[in-house]
Amino acid sequence: MIPLIQMTTEQLNSYRQIRGHYTGMEFVFCSPGGYFAFYGDFAIPENGAVGLTSLLVVHSGEHHPGEIDEALKDWRRRIIAGCWCIDRQSGDELAATGDDFELMLRSERTPNDTIATHLLLIYGKPDVYLHEYFNSDFHLRTPRSPEAPTAPPPPPKPVEIGQAEVLSVNELAQRLRGLPLIAFTGAGISVASGIPSLTGPGSLQEQFPFDQHRFPGKVADWMIDRPRDTALILGRFHCGFITAIPNAAHRVLARLEERGMLKHIITGNFDLLHERAGSRNVHINTYEFGADGKGLAWIREARAALVVGVATVVDQAWNRLPAPSSTPVAANISPPSNQSTRTPACSSLSDSSITC
Repeated sequence: MIPLIQMTTEQLNSYRQIRGHYTGMEFVFCSPGGYFAFYGDFAIPENGAVGLTSLLVVHSGEHHPGEIDEALKDWRRRIIAGCWCIDRQSGDELAATGDDFELMLRSERTPNDTIATHLLLIYGKPDVYLHEYFNSDFHLRTPRSPEAPTAPPPPPKPVEIGQAEVLSVNELAQRLRGLPLIAFTGAGISVASGIPSLTGPGSLQEQFPFDQHRFPGKVADWMIDRPRDTALILGRFHCGFITAIPNAAHRVLARLEERGMLKHIITGNFDLLHERAGSRNVHINTYEFGADGKGLAWIREARAALVVGVATVVDQAWNRLPAPSSTPVAANISPPSNQSTRTPACSSLSDSSITC
């Protein structure tokens, strides 16, 4: 087991509310340029000494024969000349071990006459994740059979956005008085709880270059030359979900719901911090917000939207609604300009700041 962190008493007491969660991690990033994924299992004992028991890191890409030969030759050379002990070697596969890790480089021809190449870093026995990646998460860029061209979807109807205003908390409370609310929340709301974001200041991308998933990318350098550092950085990133504690922003939204003002929270976060703060009507922003999903009914219950910790304005949700009888209000709650833009929205609010 690789030791990662020691939880504080406060973190342990908070985690006991959700004991059994976050004992595994699964993060998959993909684009037409390539794949980067990492999976793992964690031991979270009662004494709070969190450790990593298994890890799978995969960097994959689909390419044409000869397209990336120089990069693959460089990888092979560094693996053979580095700290790795070679277990087996052939034209399409190289397997090595070292410092309790396994490293595999393998290529295979696809039904489309392209080549899929995978670099895998393994610790422990992540067999379940290996099966999941190759049977579910990884997809070839090129289709297996020709498909009839489809017409592009019509562009969304433009949203008429009124002039933006900067309001104090009390002014915002007055503006929202009597309006049923819905909240959209994103990663920014949880930064103050100890969960780092993927990009931006203090993020995972500052410590680990996953290159917008390009293949071959710099992530391969870490996997080949710094396997233990790779495990520590990715494992400690996930530990933020284990040790996180709801902050003032989560508690404010929970109190608004308790008073009957906030109808639903729609979030991209799976950190359970809204639920641990006391919110009940929490929905992960997934397929339920498609054309036939029930998520649109939740949005229709509101006349105003609070946007908290979201990088982009969520105006397309309003786009799908019938013409409203009165103009909806969208409040994008942001930190003061002299604070970091990654400071979570509402982090400066006390639990009693909103009085409407």
